Formats: sequence, structure tokens, C-alpha cells
Amino acid sequence: MLKARSACLVAVLWLGAAALPGASAHADAFSGLSGGRPDEMVAAISTLAGSGDPQAATVLHALGERHLFAAPDGGLYIRQGDACVDARTGQPVATVPEGLKPVRLNNRIRTALAGAQAEMGLLAPQANLRLKAADMLYTRHDAAMLPALEHALSVEKDSPVRMRLMQARAATILGQPPAQDMQGQRLEAVRLLAAAGGLEARGILAGVARSDTEVLPVRHAAQAAVSSIDWRLRAWSVAQNAFYGLSYGSVLLLAATGLAITFGVMGVINMAHGEMMMIGAYVTWMVQQGIRATIPALEPVAILVAIPVAFMVCGGVGVLIERGLIRFLYGRPLETLLATWGLSLILQQAVRSIFGPTNIAVQTP
Repeated sequence: MLKARSACLVAVLWLGAAALPGASAHADAFSGLSGGRPDEMVAAISTLAGSGDPQAATVLHALGERHLFAAPDGGLYIRQGDACVDARTGQPVATVPEGLKPVRLNNRIRTALAGAQAEMGLLAPQANLRLKAADMLYTRHDAAMLPALEHALSVEKDSPVRMRLMQARAATILGQPPAQDMQGQRLEAVRLLAAAGGLEARGILAGVARSDTEVLPVRHAAQAAVSSIDWRLRAWSVAQNAFYGLSYGSVLLLAATGLAITFGVMGVINMAHGEMMMIGAYVTWMVQQGIRATIPALEPVAILVAIPVAFMVCGGVGVLIERGLIRFLYGRPLETLLATWGLSLILQQAVRSIFGPTNIAVQTP
């Protein structure tokens, strides 16, 4: 019995001793964030990112959003408005400590923070967060992140995320100095980025194609990939310009048809037709804002309500213009032109006075 108790005591002491270094490192990481020294903060960020503590992601996010504050006694707190929580435990504090100062960031710390958040995001449970992390690493080309990318690729099951991880790995490999023993990996990376296309991939491949230190097979493959991407970008530009031209042309055609019908039937030249479209756009925006404020659940389909309302309001304004102005000028095209042009200036200034001179965005469905 005594031997059993002794064995249990030894096991407990051994487990406690094994747990102390991890807990100490974790505590040191928080102390490093509150210390303010860049070297300590970079090391603390790296330690927290690899700690596996769910609170670490919250603390690093608060640091990036400038919501992390340090107390004179070394405590760390996350403060947003009147709410204040202990960064170590995540528990709210009843009284905000005196002398809190925001934890300052510089470019070096921001770079380390972005890398740490991307590394943690690679293993996030949500696919959209993993995709966002892969996008971030695609633009960083940080060789230190290659092991994290390899591990994420070994466990990733979502096809879009996996493809982006492969592209991020390829961009990271090509962003490093060339080496003879990595020729196969660099050729595969060139192939992946050539298939990805886009300006970011073209920039990476163009750098490889111009490099004098790159081995010839990789340089030639990169040059061919750049040519392929350039051709696709030109084709896309032509198709995009054609679509935009047809889109804008259809608007002008619709306006011209309306003017021709109006003049042919009524003998009236309306120079305020653009302002009628403007009124419809602002009515659409007002309806969307009203639905967002009163019935948020219907916000995704607000445009379906806004379009008929815009037509009705524009029609009502058109009736008022005809009854109050144009009906007195039938048969006098020049006077109608001048009167409606003056009306257009009045409507423009009215909109500037009500909504301001800057553009406002209508939410697309």
C-alpha cells in the first residue's frame, strides 16, 4: 500500500514538473507582449501562435486591432469601449486597472503578427478562415512558413483551400534563392502558378524569368508561363472591355430610345432624363437603407423591393414635371430644352444638398 502511494506521489510530481515549462513559457509569452521590446514581442507572438491555447488567437487579434493594453504591473487586458477582459484568462474584470497603456506595434511586429495569425488560420475549423490564411501566405513568400504549409496540406480536405495552399507553397518556394537540389520543386511551382494566372502570379514568375542565378530549365519554364499569362490577361481585357462597352452602350441606347419616343410623340426635348435615372438610383439606396434599419432579415432581397419603388417614384416625378412645366411649352422645342436643362441643374443641387457631394454605394444582391 505504501509503495502504491509513493508511486502515485512520484507520478503527480513528474506530471507537475512536465507541465511547468509549458505553463512558464506561456506566461513568459504574455509577459513579452506587455514588456514592449520588439525582440520580446516577436518571440512572444511566435510562442502564442504555437501554444494551442484558444485564448492566443483572441489576444493576437486584439493586438492587431490595437485593443490590447498593458498595465504597470505587467497585466494584459483587452479593452473595447467600456468592456475590459483579462487577456490571459478571457474573464471580464469588474474594475478597469489604472494606468493602462496600448501595446505599441512597429512594422517588424506587424510582420510577425501577420505570419502568426496566418499560421494559426491554416488549421482553423472554418474553411473560409483557412482560405484567408492561405491567401495571406500566398503574398508573403516567407520560407519560415513552409513547414506550416506542408503540415496544412497534409491534413487539408477542402479542394479550394488545398489548391490555394499549393499555390502559396509554390509562391514561397519561388520567392527563395534558387538551389540546384530544388530544381524539381521549382519547376512544379512554376507550373502551379502558371495555371493559377493573375497579376500576382505573373509578378513572381517574371522575377524568376529575369533572374541570372536561376537554372536554365526553370528560367525557360517561367518565361513560357509569363507569356501564357500575358496572353490570357490580354484576352480577358478584350472580353471585359467588350462587356463594359455593351453594358454602357445599352444604357445610352435605352436613354436615346426614350428621348426619341418622347420627342416623336409629344414634341418635347427633355434634358433632365439623366437626373431621372439619378433619382431612381437614390430611391433604390433609400429603400435599401430603410429595410436594413427596420427589417434586417430582408436585406439580401432589398433590391427586389427597391426596383419597383424606384420606377414608381421616377414615374411620379415625371408626371409632376409634365403637369407643372412641360405642358405649357408644347410645340416650342428650344424653350423646352432650356427649361428642362435648368430643371436638371436644380435636381442635381437638391441631391447634393440632401445626400452630400460624394458618391454612395448601393448594395448589390
